[in-house]
Amino acid sequence: MRDLATTLVEQPYEDTATTVTTPQWSDVIPIRGLSSRQIEAVIGALKTENLPDNWDGYGSPPPPQRVVNISIKLLEAIPFDDLPVPHVVPVSGGGIQIEWSIGQRELELEILPDGSVEFLKAERGQPLEEGKLTSVASSQVQSLLAWLIPG
Repeated sequence: MRDLATTLVEQPYEDTATTVTTPQWSDVIPIRGLSSRQIEAVIGALKTENLPDNWDGYGSPPPPQRVVNISIKLLEAIPFDDLPVPHVVPVSGGGIQIEWSIGQRELELEILPDGSVEFLKAERGQPLEEGKLTSVASSQVQSLLAWLIPG
C-alpha cells in the first residue's frame, strides 16, 4: 500500500504529450459508509507512512503499517456527525496523533508504536485528564468525543 499511497498524494502529471492520472481515494480506501470527513482523516493517516526515516531530525521512523491500520480503524469507528476533520500528524518515535479542537476544548488520541492508544483532554490549554484507551471501538472513545462537543 505504501507505493499506492505515495502515488495518490502526488498531483497528476500533465504536459503536452502525456497525461497521467492517479486513482481516486475511493478506489483504494474501502468506503463502507465513511463520511467525507472520515475519508479526509484516513488520508491523513495514510500520508504518514510515506515519511522518510529521520523525518523529524531525531531519528524517528515513519509510523509502521500496524500504527496506520489502528489509526484507520479508530477513525472508521468514530461518528463524524458533529466533528470537524481532525489533524492527523506523525509523532516522534513512530506514532500517530489524531487531534480535535472545538472551542476551548481539545482532544488528542495518540497511537503509539506498540499499538496502544492514549488520550489527553484539555480545556483552555490546560490538561484535564489523560489515560489509555481499552479499545479503539470502546464506549470510552464515545465518552471522550461527547465531552469534546459542547452543549
